[in-house]
Amino acid sequence: MAVAETFDDLVGAARAARDKGEPAEAEALYRRAATFAESQGLPVAVAFARRHISDLARLRGAPNEALDTAQAAAEAYRRVVVARTLDLANALRLTALALTDLARMEEARSAWREAGVLYEACGVQAGVDECAARLKPTD
Repeated sequence: MAVAETFDDLVGAARAARDKGEPAEAEALYRRAATFAESQGLPVAVAFARRHISDLARLRGAPNEALDTAQAAAEAYRRVVVARTLDLANALRLTALALTDLARMEEARSAWREAGVLYEACGVQAGVDECAARLKPTD
């Protein structure tokens, strides 16, 4: 008898795969988690999985895909009242990174600014610092 997978099972397996240095397996598992969450009507869980898919897509050199999934995650968080501010900040950070990879610097700066405000509201100093560093003018 097959064991039913849950969202948490899939995310746990994805994290383990990433920790073992298996990003392709991790990405596949996060995609399965997103599909599962969609089938269950769990928009925050879908956004969470998409955030991680975005990060992995960016790391494998697919900035357009990374941008699409990061933006989808951010929009999902904006639509859901129960979404945490930190989740949206993290999705905006990934959006900014993908935009930077695509050399869309003005859009990236806007995402960095919004993420920085949200990180500050959450008291996440590392996020505030990263956003501030990304917004410093380059010589």
